[in-house]
Amino acid sequence: MDKRGVYLIAAIILALTAIFLIHSYVQSERQKILELAKRKGVVEVVVAKKDIPAKTKISSNMLALVRVPSKRLEPEALSSIDSIVGKIAKRDIIEGEQIKASLLMIPGSQKTLSLKIPEGKRAITIPVDKISSIEGMIRPGDSVDIVGSFSIPAKTQKGETISQTMVIPMFEDVLVLAVGTKVEAVSLGREEKGPPTTITLALTPEQASLITYATEIGKIKLLLRSKFDTQTAFKREPVTIDKLWEKLLGIKQVIPTPPPPPKTVEVYKGTEKSSVVVEKE
Repeated sequence: MDKRGVYLIAAIILALTAIFLIHSYVQSERQKILELAKRKGVVEVVVAKKDIPAKTKISSNMLALVRVPSKRLEPEALSSIDSIVGKIAKRDIIEGEQIKASLLMIPGSQKTLSLKIPEGKRAITIPVDKISSIEGMIRPGDSVDIVGSFSIPAKTQKGETISQTMVIPMFEDVLVLAVGTKVEAVSLGREEKGPPTTITLALTPEQASLITYATEIGKIKLLLRSKFDTQTAFKREPVTIDKLWEKLLGIKQVIPTPPPPPKTVEVYKGTEKSSVVVEKE
């Protein structure tokens, strides 16, 4: 080999070494920046740079890496663009929305319902009407809060037993797995006509038992949540007619203290015993 060939090989080796050193330096500096950001309560997360329609294969130009406060980081949000590129969007992803693992699927993967159930949860189908399903506008992948309405016995001021309606917030931020027979946010086939009559939810085994009983004795309503709502702590305060008047009109019902029972004395006539009320003075 002549000197020119040796110099060329040496130049290539030096160039590769320089590229490796530069890459290592960049990664080292990036790691330092990330560690500094974490100490300041800031983390990196991948968001949609533009609206991504459902069934779309995601490319790098659809994504952006941004820094957000740690408290705004959503569960399952991803921090690597490379881990997202090539995946398929399960539903429409809004511009600026954090990309979560639950929003993605691998091309060619089986589209069975069991693959969509989060770990530790169970799929349960409940009956719904037009109002509960918000006129059929709830879609698979949405999150809902669940409220129950029940009739309970209550005592009147006269001591009579009546039936009173009570509304109780039950569960919050519940994942919708399917609406009717549709398990995708956007149907690729024939759309079902009219609002759905069932909705399938992802609940823990305990929650599934409770909602099964609730649907037997009362009515269930679903509250559709915003995609950007991360609040997960509402007051589980039951609402009755008294609470309604108090909240809307400021009228607080005061239940009067019942009068004490009358004083009686026992009177014996031979072997017969009777009670006589002692009149107040």
